[in-house]
Formats: sequence, structure tokens, C-alpha cells
Amino acid sequence: MKKLLLTTILVAGFAAGILAQGFYLDLTSNTATSSTATSSGVLFDTTGAFLNSTTYPWINAEVFAASSSAGVMSSPIITLTGSANGPTAVGNGEYLDLSGNEYTIPSVVNNGTAYFDIEWWTGTATSYATAAGLIGNTGIFSQATGGSPPVPPAPLTGMPSVVMTPVPEPAICTLVGLGLASLLIFRRRQ
Repeated sequence: MKKLLLTTILVAGFAAGILAQGFYLDLTSNTATSSTATSSGVLFDTTGAFLNSTTYPWINAEVFAASSSAGVMSSPIITLTGSANGPTAVGNGEYLDLSGNEYTIPSVVNNGTAYFDIEWWTGTATSYATAAGLIGNTGIFSQATGGSPPVPPAPLTGMPSVVMTPVPEPAICTLVGLGLASLLIFRRRQ
């Protein structure tokens, strides 16, 4: 009975490994020097300088991934936040999840293609939606996955560069809205 149970667990684990390829949040192989690079991208600030942990000590990321571009934005595979748990700067705009965790993407086979969208933000907010510092989004990009274990997943070299921009203050959005409303009112009167 024990042998049958152990065999069943091993076969199920092997089958799950075949049907779900993972990824590491690792930009250390990315070498882009341009904020407009479409692959091998890194993070830049609005001046075009590489984002670094000296200026922005809290870098956070929400990673969305799926086996098709249509299914990417359903829910994040992982959210990494905080100075202890967030991605760590290791070079010019390069970030790495120091936990070394491999995150699984359901339905993506070994040596297949996964589709990603990564939302980045600075500051202490716990999600991209509530971020108040700099924000940036990769848009959907495709990435070849790694081979069967023990071969690790491929690094995220398919990621484009991201320019992190300031989140507009709510007061600015309100003023713009009031200005547009007053323009519409005056236009209707004429």
C-alpha cells in the first residue's frame, strides 16, 4: 500500500512538472541600455537613468503570466513587495528576487512559451493599484520557458525596458476634470 501511494505521488508530481513551467524573477541577464528596448529590458526612471536601490529602496512587482496572451491579466502569479520581500537591485536597472523561488505558470509546458505582464512600483504600497511613487508596466510580452528539470527556467530576457513614471496626484486629476467640465459648459452656452 505504501509503495502504491508513493508511486502515485511521484507520478502526479512528475505530471504536474510537465504541465506547469515556472520562472524566476531575474533580470540579471538583461543588458538593455535604452529605455525603448523591446527585449532584454531593465528599469529606468523618467530622466532615462537606470533605476537603482539607492534612489528607490523599495521596488515592488506584480507578475501576471499565462499560456496565452488573452489570459495574462486574470490574477497575479506572484506579488513581491517591501524592502525585505521585494526584488533587489543588482545592477543598472537589473532586479532579482533573492528568495530564489520558482513561480509556476499553469498550462505552460517545458520549452514552451509563456506570456507575461509585469507591473512595477516604488514605495511602500502593497499593490500596483494603490501605488503612490513611480509606476511602470511592461505590457504583454512573450518569453520562452526553460527545459525539463533539472534545467532551470529561462531568465526574463523577453521583457521590454520599462520607464517608471510618477503617479499623478489626485488633486491634479481633479483639477483637470474640473477644467474639462468648465470647457464643456462654456462650449454649450455658445
